Amino acid sequence: MSGAAALLFVVPVVLLVAGAATMWVGVRGARRRTAGPAGPARVVAAVARVVAGVGTIGFAVLALSALWSEQQYGIVILPIAALVGAALWNGVLLAVAAIADAVARRRG
Repeated sequence: MSGAAALLFVVPVVLLVAGAATMWVGVRGARRRTAGPAGPARVVAAVARVVAGVGTIGFAVLALSALWSEQQYGIVILPIAALVGAALWNGVLLAVAAIADAVARRRG
């Protein structure tokens, strides 16, 4: 039982920190100079990172939703579902950001 309680609070904290860090990297990337031929690719990369961070914070809320939902075994299922969802969400969006960064480097 104490493992489930730890899972309930550790997972949202990890997701919140990861989401905030991803958003910070995206905002910092958006503040770069976006003029020139590589500008649109840098904007796409920054927006993808910000959306990935916002989604990760949303999954942190999903992980905490066991506190107010009446789902049986939700204290275990919802944090694990949030981790899997955040991994898929970030996998797709951060891959898009990496491709956009590669295009920006190629264009100069």
